[in-house]
Amino acid sequence: MLTEYRNEPFGDFSGDRHSAMQRAIREVGGSLGQTYPIVIGGEKIMTDNVGSSFNPAKPPQLVGAVAQADAELARRAVEVAH
Repeated sequence: MLTEYRNEPFGDFSGDRHSAMQRAIREVGGSLGQTYPIVIGGEKIMTDNVGSSFNPAKPPQLVGAVAQADAELARRAVEVAH
């Protein structure tokens, strides 16, 4: 049975939580701009077709690029997942 929707309470990001959040932001920021392969059954596959994702708050900032699957790779992924 579904429960009534309620917003989460605001988080307290003072003290240690603030420091931890700042460290996490720096860590993630250091890995922006990478290119990621498709992974099917543990096999990493790069394709010539790559889609890029940009930070909507800073459009020139590349978040990352991901190899795009064609129909054959999609079929293979479904077979492996099955």
